[in-house]
Amino acid sequence: MPNRDRAQLTTILLGHFHRHQLEFESVIVFDDQTEIPRVDLARLSDVAGDLVSSLESTEDLNRKLLRRVA
Repeated sequence: MPNRDRAQLTTILLGHFHRHQLEFESVIVFDDQTEIPRVDLARLSDVAGDLVSSLESTEDLNRKLLRRVA
């Protein structure tokens, strides 16, 4: 997730998926989560599955992906 605009768009899309009861799994990986405004981050976290705070958090990403495929 590179920036605020993309976070807002993703929130809208995932919200749409939920409203239409579509089955999906989401893992959001931020370039740097601290760059996303808190209000946008809160909305995104309401509709997203797993969140990974930065591209450097490879251990966290691997753990979350392995849990999903196990």
